[in-house]
Amino acid sequence: PYAPQAELRPMLRIEWSRGPNLPQGFQDSDGGFIGTNLVTAGGFCSGGLPEDNRQKPGKYPRGFLQSAWRFDVSQSGARWRSLPAFPGAARQGLFCARHDESLYFWGGFSYTDPFCYADGWSLRRAGNDWSWRPLPPLPWKLTSAAMCVDGTRIYLVGGADYDGVKGFYTETDRHGGIHRLGARLLSLDTSRL
Repeated sequence: PYAPQAELRPMLRIEWSRGPNLPQGFQDSDGGFIGTNLVTAGGFCSGGLPEDNRQKPGKYPRGFLQSAWRFDVSQSGARWRSLPAFPGAARQGLFCARHDESLYFWGGFSYTDPFCYADGWSLRRAGNDWSWRPLPPLPWKLTSAAMCVDGTRIYLVGGADYDGVKGFYTETDRHGGIHRLGARLLSLDTSRL
């Protein structure tokens, strides 16, 4: 039933090409595509060391980000462009799903109180205008969850709470009140926010 690997025909071919550098160094953002625009928001830059700034001045400012950028993959020679800043507190570990022409972001964490977040925000494009709007908050604070979309519903599974001291909690929330926190499934119908 299975052919030896040497007899299998390649199913796809990937060719890499170098794109433009991001506006600054960062990690743990999230985003997706709106039309032909690749979008990223939030994250954390661990830079700020003297050697970072000597090599690339201003490219590694240490801290959590509210920044958002877009890159239009359909344009030859395109560069990353700034978008309106993420309206929630600066954070990393937020999670995102795309529905229609909007990106839906929730959660995340930072190293200061309240440490973990439940708020949600959507980013939408109308012509050349990009705007954020608030979404219903999660029923509890959460970071690093996974999301997917089916029809008008966004499904969220997993994730963790974070307290800034002991770290991440998945068996319960940081107060011991929400059991099996990292095994829970939530859904939101985008047609009835």
